[in-house]
Amino acid sequence: MPGFLALIFLSTFIYISSRQVLWGAVLLVAFLPIYLCRLSLLGLPTTFLELMVTSLFIIWLLKDKKYKNINWRRKNFSQNKISSSWRYLLIAWLVASLLALAVNPQWSALGLWRAYFLEPLMFFLVLVYEIKDDKDQKWIIRAGAFLLTGLFLVTVYQFFSSWNLPAAYDWPQSRRLTAVFSYPNALALLVAAPGAFFLGCWLNAKDKLKSWGFLFLFLISALMVWGSQSDGAIVALVITILFWLISAPLDDRCLGGSAKKFRKWIFSAWLLIILFFLFSGRPGAYLQDVKQQLLAPQVDLSPTSLEIRSSQWRETINFLQDNFW
Repeated sequence: MPGFLALIFLSTFIYISSRQVLWGAVLLVAFLPIYLCRLSLLGLPTTFLELMVTSLFIIWLLKDKKYKNINWRRKNFSQNKISSSWRYLLIAWLVASLLALAVNPQWSALGLWRAYFLEPLMFFLVLVYEIKDDKDQKWIIRAGAFLLTGLFLVTVYQFFSSWNLPAAYDWPQSRRLTAVFSYPNALALLVAAPGAFFLGCWLNAKDKLKSWGFLFLFLISALMVWGSQSDGAIVALVITILFWLISAPLDDRCLGGSAKKFRKWIFSAWLLIILFFLFSGRPGAYLQDVKQQLLAPQVDLSPTSLEIRSSQWRETINFLQDNFW
């Protein structure tokens, strides 16, 4: 992104956020892929998304002099919306990241720490304190809907035109869609979680006909995950649905007054799944294949995702044995 365009867009974002911090959060959610716009600030590499998060956090901290309400005591007080248990978890998460950074303090490591630990925590605090009621929540949900719809339109265009599709993920190799990103897992990682969230919104809606938009958002998310051929994201969506099928019969509010009928259907469905799995002749071979990938990974020219992760876990164990901290 050219410097003058970045300055114009960032100035506009700062102005909107200074008027209403929640609107800044909405824009940030709606345009999450803008992290692809990389630039340099005072000689240091950064992304446009990082500038948005940092600007939003500073505005939130200065607006109405919120910095005066900062209290480092561990006890709860009326203005603290984060419970004590969550504060312990967040502090532990931040301390662990600082220890990892101290092992190899380099500029590149500092950039990763800033992007993956510090800035998400900053944005989390803004969301926790700025979402005050259902109306505010709906604006964040609309931003997520805008994000998924925009990515879906780009993905459909890419499917028919191969626009922005790296050669490594196009024919004659297995065709995996990437949308605006440079690799397919980036698309799957971004759309899978919101897709599961919108599925939950639809399943728990009292009037499912009027809430068809949530189902539509889940379906386009599932299509993008399928198009990216990300095994992890596909498994995550399937497990999400299975967890709901297990838990829904325990909550009559999810079932629209048809709990007994739904329980019978769920029992029959699970019975058919178990019988198919047992008599398909594949369980033993499948489990043996998983065991091989997990315990004896073969990291060659075509490793599976599980083999890559198993190899990374082994390397991590070796690193920890060399220097635990």
